[in-house]
Amino acid sequence: MRSGRLIYSTDPEDLARKAQVIFLAEDSPQGLEELVLRMARAAGRMQVLSIVTPVRVGTTSTLEKALKAQALRSILVCQPMFFTNGCAVEDFNWPDRIILGTSSSEAVSALKQIFHSLVMRGVPVLVTNFETAELAREGDDCFCSYQDFFHQRNRKPLRACSS
Repeated sequence: MRSGRLIYSTDPEDLARKAQVIFLAEDSPQGLEELVLRMARAAGRMQVLSIVTPVRVGTTSTLEKALKAQALRSILVCQPMFFTNGCAVEDFNWPDRIILGTSSSEAVSALKQIFHSLVMRGVPVLVTNFETAELAREGDDCFCSYQDFFHQRNRKPLRACSS
């Protein structure tokens, strides 16, 4: 934060004018399209918008079409996050994988720079398309839900999800 490389803001337009890469982490996908378009308009240049918000399969493609329809130059990345109940901070700091759903090599390079220390520790970066990244998140959620159900039904201690 002191170096000015990480900033937080409640003013999306101001943030969009300053930042090269923006992580959008909303509670729900409601209003996400409006926010993406608002930030892309304010930026007025190419920037990377990394969608960390859990979204349904096909959402990022829809957002990209909306950007193109308005001739906006922001690049979208679907970046699902995988958190285990009770371990979110640990999972954020030490992820077992980073998935980047994008067709942009510029976006991949920018995000690999941000995650350089993780990449150097051996965390794999998997680059795929939007839908596969969105589906990976859905699959992980389903796996963890099934595992929770199975362990509760058999009254066995719940172990951390590992997919």
